[in-house]
Amino acid sequence: MAVQKSYALVGATATFPARLKVTPASGPSAGVEKTFVLAGGKVFGSESGATAAGENLAQLGSVSVHADPSGTGAPIAFVGSSDGWLYGFAACSSSLAFTKRFAAAVGNVVFGDTDGDGNDEILVAVADGYLYALDQADVTAPVEVRDIDPNDSSIAADVDDVFTFDTLAASWDAVPGADSYSVAVVRADLTGFVAPWQTVGNVTKTNLTGLDLLDGGQYIFAVRSLKGGAISPDAVSDGVVVHKTAKPQADAGPDSADAGPDDGGVESDAPSDAADASDGNEGGSVARPRDGHVAGGGCDCRQGRGGGDTGRPLGLLLGLATVLGFARRRR
Repeated sequence: MAVQKSYALVGATATFPARLKVTPASGPSAGVEKTFVLAGGKVFGSESGATAAGENLAQLGSVSVHADPSGTGAPIAFVGSSDGWLYGFAACSSSLAFTKRFAAAVGNVVFGDTDGDGNDEILVAVADGYLYALDQADVTAPVEVRDIDPNDSSIAADVDDVFTFDTLAASWDAVPGADSYSVAVVRADLTGFVAPWQTVGNVTKTNLTGLDLLDGGQYIFAVRSLKGGAISPDAVSDGVVVHKTAKPQADAGPDSADAGPDDGGVESDAPSDAADASDGNEGGSVARPRDGHVAGGGCDCRQGRGGGDTGRPLGLLLGLATVLGFARRRR
């Protein structure tokens, strides 16, 4: 019968901030140290490989190991990074089991059954001031959310700045099994919604208009995958800065300057108030309606299931409501 190796994992040091060491404690390779570099949500064989790929060598934190987080019998080592990534490293296979990106540096990880279902949640301290509880997910979140130019959404590249009056746009990759998506826009300081959660259908790109945007303000697009009544964790963009343009003018029809007496002294009956043509339309921009609250998709302290108020600040929404794709552990 094969004997499972036991591993000793050592975190990074100031000299090699992104390096993770794995040392087998038994078996033919006992005591032979292996090193891996974790950067940008990926694993590399060396620091030079990571930097060549354009990744920064951020500082890893302390390692915490769970004996069986996914119900497969495989232990996973969890370690956070100052660049906002949480890593789950499978020491037995020397590979990444999963990654999760946060909006701030990731601190220590602990485990506990916070909802009383007999399965551990993964509790993660993050430098945005929140403690995140990661639990099972019935549908995964989009891998990446990209801020795109609302003036030309045919360009798929992520942008950091946009020129717009009241419209933002985003795109994301399709999630297998998802039948729809829900989106929201929040201020980058996570103090509240600019656009509340709304279902946009089975698409991978959307524009939201009628938004109350500030010149120089930074905003984040958040996206959830939907599958039946299941809701994924929140995937968020890296943020976009708005350079506010003039309000678009509604088309008022024939030039109202022609109204009034002509050269022959005959007064025209054409309307002279162009504003009548755009009354109630705010320059042609109409806010998308807020969708009904999806059952099980609450905003505060959601750990895979539960309810809440979609109007709560995103600090709660993206804090305790975050969920990872772990299969439910066998009891």
